[in-house]
Amino acid sequence: MEDVRRYVSITYLVSGAILAWVLMKTLGLILGSFGPGADRILFGGINVSTVVGLSLGVGVALYCWRNDKIYTTANEVVVELSKVTWPDREDTKRSTWVVIAFAVFLSLALSLFDLMGRAVIDLVFRIFGN
Repeated sequence: MEDVRRYVSITYLVSGAILAWVLMKTLGLILGSFGPGADRILFGGINVSTVVGLSLGVGVALYCWRNDKIYTTANEVVVELSKVTWPDREDTKRSTWVVIAFAVFLSLALSLFDLMGRAVIDLVFRIFGN
């Protein structure tokens, strides 16, 4: 159970950090669009957008961490993911080559259809064109 808690805690920390970074950048862009000086420097070179974004990111992470329903759901997700049988390296390689081969085949087929469509359109313009 301690292992599950550790993964959930790490997930909350990383998610909070990502959310804080996204909010800081977004708020910086929004406040910056109002003109210079809208994203004021409060102290030590730290802007309003940084303080608000960081506060919201940490606040959301703490809320999710302290909310029993969300925390229980996150623990259940980690437990279920630990039961998943992940493919080994050879299966992953084989599947990757299948995907690459299919993508190449599909791109060739679409290119062929494109060339055929172009030939038909050129023929129609030659017959009925000016």
